[in-house]
Amino acid sequence: MKSLLKVSDEKKKRISDLQIIETFTLGKKNDAELNEDRVVITDDFIVVMDGVTTKNCPKINGMSGGRFAVDCGEKLIKSFKKDITAREAIDILSEGLAQEVSNYARLEENIDKPAFALIAYSKYRKEIWRVADPCLMIDGKDYSVL
Repeated sequence: MKSLLKVSDEKKKRISDLQIIETFTLGKKNDAELNEDRVVITDDFIVVMDGVTTKNCPKINGMSGGRFAVDCGEKLIKSFKKDITAREAIDILSEGLAQEVSNYARLEENIDKPAFALIAYSKYRKEIWRVADPCLMIDGKDYSVL
């Protein structure tokens, strides 16, 4: 996954004054319809998602598992209340994705489920949430391994 999210580097500005300068995603294949990467920007959140598709995950509603997962995740993120906690957000994303999958398929226990990794910034909480293994760098410092 290649995602680029640049923010203003003016050191004296408060973190709540982040400015999105540029966003860009490029999936493994040069086809936007197959891209499993997503940047979601709302008034209260900035979220970068990386869809996960294994060879054992079937297509759901005509999409790879990762693409289906980020489409669902985007809809759910856009419904977040501004003061949601990280735990609440992850529960909503997990339960919402499972429910959406069940609308299209019944996956057996040995079948990999659609999923995505994410990094989210909550403006209200002034927190960065990281789920799974996405890379995170701030001012050139790598926070990928904590």
